[in-house]
Amino acid sequence: MVRGRQVISLGGMAGCSREWRASVLAMIEQEKQEKQATAGHGGMGPALSARELEVLRLACAGLTYAEIAEQLTISWHTVNTHCKRVCRKLRVSGMRQAGARTWRLGLIREEEGGGVRRT
Repeated sequence: MVRGRQVISLGGMAGCSREWRASVLAMIEQEKQEKQATAGHGGMGPALSARELEVLRLACAGLTYAEIAEQLTISWHTVNTHCKRVCRKLRVSGMRQAGARTWRLGLIREEEGGGVRRT
């Protein structure tokens, strides 16, 4: 520990560039944040409701918020609310990032990926 921070040994990587070490530490920090986002949920992913996950899958399949609303027979505003909650729970700033994170966590399959359109 150095000043309250855990020192990570990179096993003989002292000769590596500062940029490379910074990128490795950034990846470690990202993994740490993802683990924190899933803590308390058995490591199976964030505690998304079934409806939130359904909205996320449809958004990742390329449907617009209006198309999702029509398909699920809910209002556009409800879809927007579900998307905001998904982003908050996953600690991301948008649905594209949410899709990428849930894909990495195994909550959606590759064929469900795609663009998210808000219109």
